Amino acid sequence: MLVHHDEESHGDLAQDSIPLLLKHKQSTTLEEDGSNIEGISSSLGKKLPVIVYKFLFMCNIILCFTILIVVFSLPSYSDVPSHYRHLRNHVESKNISGRANHNQEKVFIAISLYDPDGALVSGSWGQQLLDLIDLLGPSNTYLSIFQSDSGQGAQLDAFSKKVLCKHKIVTEPTAPIGGLQIFEMPDGDAAVSRIAYLASARNKALEPLNELDQYDKILYLNDVFFDPIEAAQLLFLTNSRMDGSRATYGAACAMDFVNPVHYYDTFATRDTEGHGIKWNVYPWFAAAGEAKTRQDIMTASDHVRVTSCWGGMVAFDATLFQDIQGPGEPLNETVRFRSENELGWESSECCLIHADIKKIRNTADIYMNPYIRVAYSKQTFSWLKLVRKIERFFIIARIVFDQFVPAPDHERRAVKVGEAVLKRVWSKHNQSIALLDPANWETKMVSANPGSFCGQKGTFIRRLTPTSYGGRADTPNWESVPAWLLPQPPTNASLEVL
Repeated sequence: MLVHHDEESHGDLAQDSIPLLLKHKQSTTLEEDGSNIEGISSSLGKKLPVIVYKFLFMCNIILCFTILIVVFSLPSYSDVPSHYRHLRNHVESKNISGRANHNQEKVFIAISLYDPDGALVSGSWGQQLLDLIDLLGPSNTYLSIFQSDSGQGAQLDAFSKKVLCKHKIVTEPTAPIGGLQIFEMPDGDAAVSRIAYLASARNKALEPLNELDQYDKILYLNDVFFDPIEAAQLLFLTNSRMDGSRATYGAACAMDFVNPVHYYDTFATRDTEGHGIKWNVYPWFAAAGEAKTRQDIMTASDHVRVTSCWGGMVAFDATLFQDIQGPGEPLNETVRFRSENELGWESSECCLIHADIKKIRNTADIYMNPYIRVAYSKQTFSWLKLVRKIERFFIIARIVFDQFVPAPDHERRAVKVGEAVLKRVWSKHNQSIALLDPANWETKMVSANPGSFCGQKGTFIRRLTPTSYGGRADTPNWESVPAWLLPQPPTNASLEVL
């Protein structure tokens, strides 16, 4: 019995210890689970930034590939139209004069030149001009060069002997100021309006037109490096169809560059609504208003619609400049370069000419052709073809830029011809020629001329006597008069509309 009792006691003890062991095991398991959870949380806490970083990295990779696909899907000015390639292939495969001028159109080439050391006419620019005459055909071409303020022009005389077409080359050793208003600067120097001077010089290069039969096209050329074949493409292919039909335009401009990506001639360039260019890189024009000009650029059009342009080389419909008429027909209304007579406000003569064209012939369209590019240095010109291949990438930065910088605008952009505008004009009753004498300027309400959109604030002069004050190194005595020097308008301005 005792032994049996001891066995029962041990059995009871064993049975009592089982729950204790289970509780201990459960407690140990919970502690281990808790430790594992803390370990997992700690591990996740360490890995979470890495996971987020990888996710964001993959998102950026996907975004970059998407942008590249979109950018490469955009039309490019490196892929020239087929009829442009056909003309180039034809020209390069033949060796006869006039091979770029399929319809034997008569072309008048006009140049207003400043070349004091003769480096242009004796260098590659002169050879490019001679090559262009050969492509157009000497019998179809007339060359008119007016050179001023460049000395005796010995190099130009030598160049003229190489010209095979009809030509007139005029050299004036000093600045031509006949008919221009002369001003006196505070330091005693004589000066004229820069724009009036340039307009006068450009018109002198057009003077032979008054004595010639009707021409088809006028090509106005600056001192820029260019491809003669591209000049022919500008003349004969801008806004033409691939079936060989003739190009139709009032004016067609190339694009000029001071470095491989920087478009130069913003002073004379305006989009279809008169907005200027704020940032000089592709696609050049802001997405302002209806943005028709920007849309044309994005489709790689060869006839981008604008209200004005220049770009270093411009083709014009010659009938806009000549008053040739048949028996019993009225004289044509023609255009010439001009300036605006106003203090503190300037408009490029190269912009105003387009405004005047639209006034006399509203159907004469003005185009910019980005396939045709010129440059002010050989090095820049050599880079232009490469830049065309990559310039589509600039659109990414441009989209961001446009969000913060609006398109250039001013109070006269939308002013129509004949509307009244307040201007400061040179008085006809002044007692001196001092530019900065307030008594010499009258503030009046004036009927607006064509081209109010061309203007910008400023007063540009051309000094007629040597000076070390201001001026640009590349052109003679150009200067912008600081706004704070200009006399302020009186408060009792006349409201008579002239």
